[in-house]
This record gives sequence, structure tokens and C-alpha cells, in this order.
Amino acid sequence: MNNDELRLALFGKSKPVEKVIADRSVVQQYATCPFAAWACKEYGIDETNVLRDVGNEAHKLAEECIKTGIEDQVLPEDMADWFINELPKVRPDIQPQVIRAVKYLAESITHLQPHRILGVETQIDCASGIYAKTGHQFVLTACLDLLLGGTNSLIVFDWKSGYKKRTNQETYDDFQCQFDVFILFKMYPEIDTIHWFYDETFWGTKSYARFERNASTIHPELTTEMQFQGRIFSALNLWKDDCREAWPEEKKCCWCDAIFFCPHASAGSKKIASNPRRFIDRMVALQAILDRYNKIAKDWYKRYGQLAGSEMVYEWRKPKQNFTPRLYKSHE
Repeated sequence: MNNDELRLALFGKSKPVEKVIADRSVVQQYATCPFAAWACKEYGIDETNVLRDVGNEAHKLAEECIKTGIEDQVLPEDMADWFINELPKVRPDIQPQVIRAVKYLAESITHLQPHRILGVETQIDCASGIYAKTGHQFVLTACLDLLLGGTNSLIVFDWKSGYKKRTNQETYDDFQCQFDVFILFKMYPEIDTIHWFYDETFWGTKSYARFERNASTIHPELTTEMQFQGRIFSALNLWKDDCREAWPEEKKCCWCDAIFFCPHASAGSKKIASNPRRFIDRMVALQAILDRYNKIAKDWYKRYGQLAGSEMVYEWRKPKQNFTPRLYKSHE
């Protein structure tokens, strides 16, 4: 008996199911910090920054390049040449950043196999279970940069134009990967293996993860697909229950769009988010002051010996490993 039949048996009539589009970016917000996800929705926060704008420009150009190349049936190296020729014409205010961010993308395009391409900037989706209490259904959806067909498998390339380098384990654990792979498993029930590549276009490096639908590391019944489903549905439950818990971490908070609404965010995160340039200028000045303090303390130490504060001491650590005294906990 499905959900509609159950409602018919219990209530005498079947109610239409309200479908809620669950885009990967929103679900990932709930998986990262429910408060940030709620605040962005509540206050209509959709902030932009240079890094996002650079990424968007790069993705638009790559999409146009590959789609045009497929339509015109040109060779991958010709696609790469077109990409390089069009690159200087991107948004002029961020053109230098875009060129630096995608300096290795043309090389990746050169190695494409057009006959394997199933989609470029292609939307994928699948319906989740119906939530009986609220009577609605989440429809999971995401956009893939490049989807290719392999030998009894699928291959995904995701272009990352930022400065971050990822390990293979970080790629496997990444929420975006697992969310998108779960949808692909639902869309392609005959496929058991998905190869995922993060193409880091700033560095010319790639990180890789292999996902096996029925693989298990703990118990045979806890398959990869089940693990990903549990993680996604846990995030959806936070959304469904209107959870507003804040899960602050310094690194997360620095990039959070809702930083100014969060009562738990550190002052340092708020300062760098509000004015990165001023933050760095202050950091340079404070570093210069600290360097001056170190020079004065070092000269004093040479003349008079150890400097002691309430909790820290300034001295060479024993045994001496270098020729520069440092601050240490007084009890160490």
C-alpha cells in the first residue's frame, strides 16, 4: 500500500502531495549549519562575492564552449582554442581573476571524449519519500558540470576554480558528491559505479572518488547508497522540522552568508566577512607590532634572561632547538 492508498483508507480521500524542490545547495546548508540555512531563507540572504562571481563566469564560458563544440562537431582541441579566445571577453571587472582561476581548464577540455558526454551543466533530480505529518515530498535536485558515460559506470567532472586542494578522502566525504551520486543512483538503477573528479582548474590538479552502490565498510546491509540516503534525509529532517540550531566553527563562519545574524559567530569571523580588505590591513599592522615586540623581548632576554607573564614565559625551550626564544606555557 502506497501513501495515497494509506490516506484513502484512513481519511476516506486522497490528498494531493505538495512537492518541495530541495536543491543541493540548500540541503547542504542544513547539513552544515541549520541556523545559516534558516537565516538565508528567512531574511532572503543571497550575497555574492568575487570568488562566486569568478566561478559563475568560468562555468558559463565552459558550458558554452563544450555545448557549441558538440553542436558543431569539432575536436576537443578546437573547443579548447575557442575557450582560450573567448576567455578575455568575460566580465571585465573580474577578468584577471577568472583567467587565473581557469588557467588549466583549457587543458582539461582538450582531453574530453565528446562521444561519452551525457550532459553539460545538466540538471538531475529524484523524488524522496513523502512526509506523512506534513503531507509534502522533497524533490532532490542538483546540477552537474559534466556527466559522461563509462563502461557500465558514470563519470562526473566538477570544475572548482578556487584555491582549495582536496584529498581523495575529502572528495569522497564531500556532501555535494554524496548528494549528487545518490540522485544518479536513483536515476540510473542499472549503474553500480560512479567515478567523481573534482577538477581544480587553478592548480591543474584533480581529486578522485569511486562510489560503489552496494559497497560496505561496516556491515553488508549498510551499503553506500543507504549511508548517503541517511545523511541526506537527516539534513531534510532538519529542514522539515524548521531547525535553527547554530553549529559554529571558525572556518565555516568565515564563509557564512548569515554571519551577521548568528549569535554564536566569533567577532573575528564577522570582521573579515564585513570588510576583508580592512581585516587584512589590520592583520599586517598587528603583525608588524608583534614583530617589534618580539625584537624588544629578544634583546631583553639576551641581557636579563627569562621573561614571565601570568600564564606564559618567553625563553628558549629546553633542549634548545633553534636560536630564537618563543612564548611557552609556564608549566611546560
